[in-house]
Amino acid sequence: MAPVSPTDICGEVHQRFQADEGLQAIAVVDGAGIAVGLVNRQQLQVRFADRFGWALYERKPVLEVMDSDPLIVDIAMPFEPLSQQFIYQGTSALLSGFIVTADGRYTGLGTALDVLSMAVD
Repeated sequence: MAPVSPTDICGEVHQRFQADEGLQAIAVVDGAGIAVGLVNRQQLQVRFADRFGWALYERKPVLEVMDSDPLIVDIAMPFEPLSQQFIYQGTSALLSGFIVTADGRYTGLGTALDVLSMAVD
C-alpha cells in the first residue's frame, strides 16, 4: 500500500479507506522515505463520525490525526526480538498494524497475520 505524506489532506486519506474496505492503516512517510506516523482506519473514522468531525478534519493535514509514534520494525529483525518488541512496546500494533522498514526507509505495513506467519516459519 502506498504511503501518504504528512501534508496530505485527511479527506483524501478517508477516501482511500472508503475505496479499500480491507485497508486497516496507511503509513505516513516524509519526502526522504522515512516513516513518521501511521493513520488507523478506525481512529480516523471515529474522528469523522463526531458531530463536527468531517468539518474539522476534512481539510487538515493527516499530520494532525496520525499516530506519531507507531511501532516501526526493520524487515531484517529476527522473530525472537520482534516478538519481544510486541510484548513490551506494541501489542496494539498487532491490531492496528505496524510499519516495516529496510535500512530506515519505509517498505510496507505489517499485520498480526504477518507475525503469525513468521512464527510458523
